Amino acid sequence: MVHQAGARFSYIMTKGIMPLLEDFVDIGIDTLWGVDPVQGEADLPRLAQELQGRICIWGGMNAVMMLGEGTPEDAEKAVDEAMQILGRGRASYCFR
Repeated sequence: MVHQAGARFSYIMTKGIMPLLEDFVDIGIDTLWGVDPVQGEADLPRLAQELQGRICIWGGMNAVMMLGEGTPEDAEKAVDEAMQILGRGRASYCFR
């Protein structure tokens, strides 16, 4: 129904996503929001390989630990790592 209305389907799930990746593709999710490699145990390289651009990933780092408790350098490293794994031309590119 979301797609019939011309909208994008965004789903938020921060933990337990790995066994559900193909299910997310099958139900037509456009954006998976909240992907967390620390508390959510998301395997970013595996996620990138299995989704191969079929779903936009919004996340890829743990905001609480990196932004709230970490140093600016910790946050920069986490963002760089997520972008290297999930960035344009790799796993996902939002709204091509």
